[in-house]
Amino acid sequence: MNDRELRELLQRNDPAREIAPLGEREIAEMRRVVLRAAPEAPRRGEVPGRHHAPLAWGGVLVTLLVMSAGLWLATRTAAPGLMPSADRPAISTSGPGRSGRTQPGDARPASTRQIQMVTPGGTRVVWVLNSDLKL
Repeated sequence: MNDRELRELLQRNDPAREIAPLGEREIAEMRRVVLRAAPEAPRRGEVPGRHHAPLAWGGVLVTLLVMSAGLWLATRTAAPGLMPSADRPAISTSGPGRSGRTQPGDARPASTRQIQMVTPGGTRVVWVLNSDLKL
């Protein structure tokens, strides 16, 4: 079926083909109803929603303040052995070239070993083995 045949088929089976087209008066009335219902268009150079910008910036500021306070609180209340510091760097005792012995600055005892794996999907699995665990 080509375009011409499709057009003819649609015109033959159009349920509104018997209805007369709208007159000038009906078209003008319909236009007035639509324009009355539509909101006023923004003026030239005016950005829609601009009056929401201060509210958005306030939300960003509150979010940053809450995140900063949470980070500050977390670093103030963390156990000393859990947070690395400048004088005691975090050192892993496992991996290539490591003997598994405790090094200066390491928070884990010598009997702790760590196994790290990465799945094909990117998930990291870390096992910490402690031979001195007492329940």
